[in-house]
Amino acid sequence: MRIDMQPFSEHPPSTPRPRPAAARPPGDNALELWTVSLASPLSIEMWRASMLDEAERDRSSRFRFERDRRRFVLRRAALRAILAERLGCTPGAVKLAEEPRFGRPYVDMADAPGFSTSHSGDLALIAVGPGADRGRFAVDLEETRPIDDFRSVARRFFAAEEIAAIAQHADEAAARAHFYRIWTAKEAFVKALGRGLAHPLDAFAVDVGPPPRVIRTHGAPECDGNPAAWSLALFEPRPGWTAALAATPADIVGADLPPVGNWSAQDISW
Repeated sequence: MRIDMQPFSEHPPSTPRPRPAAARPPGDNALELWTVSLASPLSIEMWRASMLDEAERDRSSRFRFERDRRRFVLRRAALRAILAERLGCTPGAVKLAEEPRFGRPYVDMADAPGFSTSHSGDLALIAVGPGADRGRFAVDLEETRPIDDFRSVARRFFAAEEIAAIAQHADEAAARAHFYRIWTAKEAFVKALGRGLAHPLDAFAVDVGPPPRVIRTHGAPECDGNPAAWSLALFEPRPGWTAALAATPADIVGADLPPVGNWSAQDISW
């Protein structure tokens, strides 16, 4: 399935979303994408006390640096607020759990939606959509910082087809941008499988297009050897970041990727 993407760098902030009065009906299967700024000046203690559960508050207290504590608290608060709107409850009532084998998080509630999160620097990306009974999806986000050894990273982790695609770019900046697109696409794919980096990155291959697509799934038995069952989208949620969404079956995404909303801590009405 072809998905023609345009950068979202000029996308305006979304309308503030009250909670939970404007909640979606339980079981709504629409896919939503949200960016979250992790540089909010608001009091982190306020968020910890009102939005997070005991385990999350304990985890946040163990971060050594205030910057990392702030980023963790804000992305968990945003995730809970967005899920709560779907479920028609308060953010603190959302029950989050982790699968025992690979630690993949999920909502442990009836009619629960699926979700995926990623963060890089002071930005997070959250996807909320169909529950596990409808399929699998995941996002990945990377801040596109200059790195000198991206070619050696590609040779170490990427499939032969992907290494060759990067080598076709004589311009260093273009080759680096291609590397980041492949990296985010592959990370989203293994996250959607539910195994994360426990699945070797060179055991499958993607083509970042356009259009982006999974071209080989050999070594990924969960895919039944059918790369066409997957949809893959690449986009720029904000200038300086590259993001990817991988989903199966392909119709989870639909014909077009939904607009990327901007979730802001200032939108919450206490």
